[in-house]
Amino acid sequence: MNYPQKKKSGLKVYNLESQIRKLEKLKKQPLKKIKNEINFFMKDLSEFVFEDFYFFAQKFSAAELFLISFGDSDFQRKKIIACRVESISKNFITNHSKGKIIQREARKLPNEKEKIIFIDDRIDQLEEAKRKTLK
Repeated sequence: MNYPQKKKSGLKVYNLESQIRKLEKLKKQPLKKIKNEINFFMKDLSEFVFEDFYFFAQKFSAAELFLISFGDSDFQRKKIIACRVESISKNFITNHSKGKIIQREARKLPNEKEKIIFIDDRIDQLEEAKRKTLK
């Protein structure tokens, strides 16, 4: 199954709290141990950030580098903080197209010929960003 799934109102957004509630309902008991383990795990996710990201990010000011994260805003915000990247870039969280954010921010650039580099692991987000910025 591809994730996130498309649905009528857009893309399905993963919600960690909702998943825990569903598991509690299935197990018919509170999952306090899992919640504690998740909270412990979410304290520091910096080891999951590619090492070359920090080298790449040093070449830009935080105003020039955008981190656009897709998903549930609370969960994504926690991940950004836990990855220790919140001060490296200007951060956006969306449960819609990343291309719309890129398009909006590109309009603010003083030089319309300025290059925009967009890196993503989802081909649909890359294609959408390309369509939005080449208009």
